Amino acid sequence: MNEDPFINSDALRAVTKRGSSFLQAEKLKELGIPFSFDQYGTPMVKRSDLDTFLKVKLQPLFKKLNLDGDPPA
Repeated sequence: MNEDPFINSDALRAVTKRGSSFLQAEKLKELGIPFSFDQYGTPMVKRSDLDTFLKVKLQPLFKKLNLDGDPPA
């Protein structure tokens, strides 16, 4: 399976809640998600960067809610 290393435009709109490339870039900067631009000026986010961002941002929530599978102390 040859999966694209970048998220698609629908996923980018879902992550940023923005339709405009300019506004998407602003939101990505605000969230601290690494990105680059394609030849048309559209932000490009690597799946691996988004996965890392989500793990870092959501891990404290998982630990707080004990959703990471560790038994309570």
